[in-house]
Amino acid sequence: MIMNKQEAATFLKISEKTLDRAVKKGDISARYENTKAGRSVIFDDDELKNYKAKRETGVLFPALMPAEPQAMISTTVGQVDGQPLLSALTGFAEAQKLAAISHKLTLSLDEAAQLSGLSKASLKTAIKAGTMKTFQGQRGSKNIRRADLDRFIESL
Repeated sequence: MIMNKQEAATFLKISEKTLDRAVKKGDISARYENTKAGRSVIFDDDELKNYKAKRETGVLFPALMPAEPQAMISTTVGQVDGQPLLSALTGFAEAQKLAAISHKLTLSLDEAAQLSGLSKASLKTAIKAGTMKTFQGQRGSKNIRRADLDRFIESL
């Protein structure tokens, strides 16, 4: 079955303008046919159903996905040290980020919070109280010397 632009927009529950953007982006293909009224755009029913499912689930072919995608990742891809691979990779990425920060001599407030394990709020409180020193960064941000952070952590 084929649909015109208005029918397709109604079926997808989107505006005709959003439908035009999807066509322009290449998410939906459109055919143009000459009619008595002029040139009309025609959409394929199956493609619209697939696009609608994609919009609702965020997955191109939802029928092929298991009910619990996380279970598929851990059983299909494998595990590392008893953890699903996705969790292991996330932990690895966090460790890499901390390793990169740990060698810096000056830290932003966010970096200091990540490295120390303290919240940004507690670091800000310490800065306001004067128990941790900061200096003005190039763009006006407050930066913390690594040595000052270490001294502050030892004083806790």
